[in-house]
Amino acid sequence: MECIINHSSNSENYFYTSLGNAIQLNDKVIDSLKDLIVNKSISEVRIVISNDNRIILDAIGDKEFSQIKGVNEIYDSIEIQRNFKNVFWQSSYCQDSLLNGYLRSKIKEIQEILDKSGLDPIKVSGKIYDKSESVFTDVEHVFPHDFFSLN
Repeated sequence: MECIINHSSNSENYFYTSLGNAIQLNDKVIDSLKDLIVNKSISEVRIVISNDNRIILDAIGDKEFSQIKGVNEIYDSIEIQRNFKNVFWQSSYCQDSLLNGYLRSKIKEIQEILDKSGLDPIKVSGKIYDKSESVFTDVEHVFPHDFFSLN
């Protein structure tokens, strides 16, 4: 993915690679990211995942990788989104929709951390790479609210 991202971008890119985007945002990682942001004058963070990511596909499917440390967060997040979509929309889940939802939650998590960091404002966004089409699409912000209630 790094080669593809570098080839499609005119700017200098820095990467933090994690297993299926299961980044563990502990104090050490956050401090490292903050140092990089300051030292390289970074104004935007993009979270990128391929739509053929084996960890995400496994989370949607058989969960054969569930014994790998760190993937349970992904599996739980995907399952919550799948249940939400099935209950409230009465439709079968779509891989792209679940990827969007997962990345939206990661964007929100990282944005909140960076907003509290004391750094200049940093934009956090997400992209999904479609390997078969060789294109990046922006993460859709389908749901404008974090919650809703039913009466």
